[in-house]
Amino acid sequence: MKSFDNRENTSHRKRYIRKKLALLKTKYQKLIANYLDKKYETDFANIKDKHSEILNILYAIMIYENFSRPKITRTIEFFVSKFSDRTTLSTGIMQVQNKTDENGKRDDATSIYSAIDIILNSMAKNPNLSISDTAKIYNPSDSDEYALEVEYIYNILISKQ
Repeated sequence: MKSFDNRENTSHRKRYIRKKLALLKTKYQKLIANYLDKKYETDFANIKDKHSEILNILYAIMIYENFSRPKITRTIEFFVSKFSDRTTLSTGIMQVQNKTDENGKRDDATSIYSAIDIILNSMAKNPNLSISDTAKIYNPSDSDEYALEVEYIYNILISKQ
């Protein structure tokens, strides 16, 4: 699992990215498509032409976050969050700050919806926003490492198409 730490092992990284993309699409593609269709019907019709870019950014972030926080770790975090007094925690596959939903859940679907909203709002404000800048809005940090990794994954995803 150290493939993201070792830039020299590029072929291993690419295989990991492509394998994860296939698995994540199988699991979340319908959920994402349904949510995006609703969003395009309302506030975001003006950026529907950026659909492919939006999906690739979303999957690039998802792949990176899934690598950083595998399912077992997220499951433990979810369990611990049930006993936390905090109403907002980073949980789910997208590791975005989520409030609990009406059922007290902080699950993968909720985190995906939140991530889509962040990406759509960013792109609606500036349709020419770079992938790196979108990643920085999604996960602001003092370092550019996160944005560079997401951009790297994004470029692998689009080279496959």
